[in-house]
Amino acid sequence: MKTSFLFLLLMLSCFRLNAQEDASSAAREEGVDQMEEVPLLAEIVLPAGQEVKCHELAGIWQFCLLEQKADGYHLKLLPVMKFLSPDQTFVNVLAANNRIVVTNQGTYTVKSETLYVEEILKTAYTNIIPGTRNDISYEFLHDRLMKVSFFIGLTEGNGLGSEFWYRVCD
Repeated sequence: MKTSFLFLLLMLSCFRLNAQEDASSAAREEGVDQMEEVPLLAEIVLPAGQEVKCHELAGIWQFCLLEQKADGYHLKLLPVMKFLSPDQTFVNVLAANNRIVVTNQGTYTVKSETLYVEEILKTAYTNIIPGTRNDISYEFLHDRLMKVSFFIGLTEGNGLGSEFWYRVCD
């Protein structure tokens, strides 16, 4: 548990540095010399149509809202992180009100180049049953952007969900 907490702190530090680096790079392109701290809802623009070279799921991902425009993918980063470890464990965390809350935790198995399965072992949600397995289809739109689609099998209501995740760290 102590090791997982230290890993989480290290990864959040990495997230912060990379988000600032991306935003600072974008600012330099806009002619801005320096930027203050990056807000949680920072916007990042990634070029669309590039060849995807990185197909690795393991890494640190940040939930984002996506809008595709003529100049690329416009991402608004939200304070939700997904840590997909090389040992095939995952942790989803939410940062809110100066707190970090682990929302889901479990294991994952890559089934193909477009499908992985998460098994939720612990959850903060009352409508998700521990032991739930989620088949998740994924597609890389950019080396740092992934779209996931999944069937939501909750105890109250069902449906198809789609999300976009920005790679913060490998």
